[in-house]
Amino acid sequence: MKKAEGREQRADGAADSYFQQITTAKDGTGYYCKSDDVVSFYSPRKYEILRVESGGDIAIVRVRLESSNAGGEPIINNWSFYMKKQKAVFAPLLKEVGEYNYCIRTASDI
Repeated sequence: MKKAEGREQRADGAADSYFQQITTAKDGTGYYCKSDDVVSFYSPRKYEILRVESGGDIAIVRVRLESSNAGGEPIINNWSFYMKKQKAVFAPLLKEVGEYNYCIRTASDI
């Protein structure tokens, strides 16, 4: 994908804000485009944004996420978050989400 000036920073900012929320035991549901699309993580504690690619109205944010399973064993996995240029479903209700023009459409491990 072609990198677009400005859009990348907004997608990056939305993703960074989302991960700050979920790694401090807060709910990140408001960052998703639709509540049906939410991906849940068990005990996420640390993240690193590896790369942001954007073009048109979409962006892919690649992230390394450290979490654990229900038994407490550490898990480090790379994820791709597919983001869309639109306000998140709960953006009007949540100040943190409303600042960004991108929402999370879906996520998958890579």
